[in-house]
Amino acid sequence: MNDLINIALVLTGAKLGGEATKRFGQPVILGELLAGIVLGGSFLGILERTPVLDTLSDLGIILLLFLAGLEINIEKMKEVGKVVMVDSIFDVVFAFILGYIIGLAFGMPTLTALFLGGILTATSVGITTRTLMDLGKLNTKAGTTILGVAVMDDIQGIFILSILAGLATTNQLLSVTEFLTLLFMIIGFFTISLLLVPKLVTIAAGLIDKMWVDEAPMALTISFILILSFIAKEIGLAYIVGAFMAGVTLNLGVKYKENVSTKFNTITYGFLAPFFFVEIGLRTDISAILQTGFLLTLAIIVAAAVGKISGCTLGSLIMGYDRRDAFRVGIGMLPRAEVALITAEIGLTAGVIPPNVFSSIVVMVLVLALSTPLLLRAVFEEPDATPS
Repeated sequence: MNDLINIALVLTGAKLGGEATKRFGQPVILGELLAGIVLGGSFLGILERTPVLDTLSDLGIILLLFLAGLEINIEKMKEVGKVVMVDSIFDVVFAFILGYIIGLAFGMPTLTALFLGGILTATSVGITTRTLMDLGKLNTKAGTTILGVAVMDDIQGIFILSILAGLATTNQLLSVTEFLTLLFMIIGFFTISLLLVPKLVTIAAGLIDKMWVDEAPMALTISFILILSFIAKEIGLAYIVGAFMAGVTLNLGVKYKENVSTKFNTITYGFLAPFFFVEIGLRTDISAILQTGFLLTLAIIVAAAVGKISGCTLGSLIMGYDRRDAFRVGIGMLPRAEVALITAEIGLTAGVIPPNVFSSIVVMVLVLALSTPLLLRAVFEEPDATPS
């Protein structure tokens, strides 16, 4: 099919699907995923992946991770408190271990099981944030803790993704020397990005502001994102790690974040991001789940839920929260989206994640995203939410 028609199908399907799910009080990402599943081989079969769609999908997720990094405020993260650190460590460790155990229990190779554990560690705060805002509970103690833990989970998820991406390039576990080298490269990349790049960005921003050509800041910011993504890829990390750090460093280095964010929100959510989520739907093979059985999918869903709820609940209790608020934090950490799907897609492309496991992961994302708003409403309707 003509690439122009494919692009039109993706955008139309994504926006119609997003409109449908949003009208039912669900996140737009679900509609975009479902649009890919319906248009792809699992149902209608009128849309297939092409090199053009793959490129647009890559650009979409690069800009999406850039926007995620742009929202990270390093200074505020220092003020969040010990409870966020404790909760984040507990829930990431619990989720990773449960995912790894599930992988081994279903006969997966060690590397595949590690990928499954890594996929379950990240959290999507967007769904939870919107629900808490609708409930008027965003500024409760549990609400503010959820936001802080979600940010820390994403940072840890990006770090884990960096290691997994390095493992995927060789399709085997690294030696101690190779692992330490990769770890050194990751730490070095993050350190240089945080300490040196913001200063360079500040200098460059001053020069760009004096340019006469239209939309120079927009064009050169995109170049900056792509260059940092390329550097991350060249040193053995995932390119999205570079995109994420481009957002973080730009946030530290320039004063016009709001203007940058507004323009990139338009191009990302209005055009490029839908290609990534629709393509995830296209790569979801419902028949693979049916052939394998629902047991694996159910096990992944249960592990994903139990890991986050138990980790955050226990961590919050240890830090002095009452049982209601501790459980509310755990429920708020259930959704997975961008980082989980990106990690799964990297594993699938590298041949580490088989199609049936990938499809089960997409179903897990859908189930938890749909159920979290309902569960949050239920737990926050109970009395005694403590103001922050």
